[in-house]
Amino acid sequence: MSYHQKVYMAGHKFTFDGSHPVRLDRFLYQEIGFLSRTSVKKDVLGGFVKVNGGVVKPSHRLKKGDKVVMRIPDSTPVAVPGNIPPDVIYENKDFLVINKPKGVVVDSSLAVNEGLVRGGIVHRLDKDTSGCLILAKNDKFQAYISGQFKDRKVKKVYTALVKGKIEPKEGTIEAPVGRSYRDRKKMSVHTLAGRNAVTHYKVLKYFKDCTLLEIKIETGRTHQIRVHLSAIGYPIVGDTIYGDKGFNKNFDIDRQFLHAQKIGFVDLKGEAREFEAPLPNDLEKVLELL
Repeated sequence: MSYHQKVYMAGHKFTFDGSHPVRLDRFLYQEIGFLSRTSVKKDVLGGFVKVNGGVVKPSHRLKKGDKVVMRIPDSTPVAVPGNIPPDVIYENKDFLVINKPKGVVVDSSLAVNEGLVRGGIVHRLDKDTSGCLILAKNDKFQAYISGQFKDRKVKKVYTALVKGKIEPKEGTIEAPVGRSYRDRKKMSVHTLAGRNAVTHYKVLKYFKDCTLLEIKIETGRTHQIRVHLSAIGYPIVGDTIYGDKGFNKNFDIDRQFLHAQKIGFVDLKGEAREFEAPLPNDLEKVLELL
């Protein structure tokens, strides 16, 4: 397998200004943008990252001017879990947009093309959330689109069905999301170390005991939409973690009713692109019954 190198100068180009030492793994996670913390740690421990020419631990504290060199595989041939044929919405030489099915975990094992870098992951959807997912096919696009996600320039629109009749018809939920101090296995707005999160909603249709919503998010925190809607008393139908288990029994659904309907961004040519994934059959059936 061939590799190429990326060089980072601490305190020169990125958010770390050198006034306070920062952990190597944290620095790489924040600045590269498309690798998970676990992947970063594995790369450091595996000797793929050097600081000033030497191998160090993930906890190594960087100082201003330190030279960080990271070796990254040119390509990582992997397959879609279970050999599921991908539903490709669009593809060119730089990226793919797929309609991710429910039940697929978005991690480094997810790819639909051998040319994808590290599986091409630039953002994530929960395992049982379906819809639009971007996969990068080269480093240039991966870094470019990751920057748009960081700068909140990517348009993300979801469709959700929630318990109850939500009012007003349009609103914004702004509350930090982080690990719950009551249950560390869950995310919550009741947290000691939450990150700012913003969710906008608009009513599409009222049903007898629930509401169909269009959701737009400015941030992309873990379980953000599910946590925010549950926090204001309108949990997503079918959600087994943040939902109403008793209410969920009224629906023939084996996952949360949450679908990434649209995604929009600017491509490498500077052109605005927008893609849409139709609502899958299991969610359409729920609406038909309502």
